[in-house]
Amino acid sequence: MSLTSGNSIRTHVERPVNLKPIAKSSIVALVAAIALAMAFLVEDAQAGTDNTTFAVAVAVNVRCAIAAGSVNFASTYVSGQAGDLDADGTITVSCDPGRKVSIKLSQGIYPAPGSTQNNPLRRMANGANLLNYNLYEDASRTVVWDDRKNAVRTTRVYPYTAIIYGRVFGSQSVTPGYYSDTVVGTVNY
Repeated sequence: MSLTSGNSIRTHVERPVNLKPIAKSSIVALVAAIALAMAFLVEDAQAGTDNTTFAVAVAVNVRCAIAAGSVNFASTYVSGQAGDLDADGTITVSCDPGRKVSIKLSQGIYPAPGSTQNNPLRRMANGANLLNYNLYEDASRTVVWDDRKNAVRTTRVYPYTAIIYGRVFGSQSVTPGYYSDTVVGTVNY
């Protein structure tokens, strides 16, 4: 077609492309290949590492146990007797190995006037009647076992058993009967 003005118009007619028919199996294979490629891309997109820190802690407690046997004055004290009456008992400490400890004894529940933790004046009672006695760290009964911080020190080998040396003092006039006291043993570690 031509125009009088000298301009020409071209027309373009599209022709159909002649495609060969694609088999269904080829399409399935192509889709599977694309899906597989996408899976690798997604996995790569998710792959990576990240780090964090956290604390790990434990409290290790020292374990110590203390047990005592009675100081039982098996012999009968005769009111007003001249001589002292002696008896022994034991106190056992079991702690973690290598731990150095000290063992303290309280004044008892019937301390005499003027008794202190550093200088206990112990008494046993039978009702309102009182009988003076004391507990010692040594067999000669010269070092009173008290409630001070540096009382009997043990070794670092456990169990450790210490002897408690008891003495009821002579020349006390008391009412006959059963006398007792309660003493608290404490282990410091």
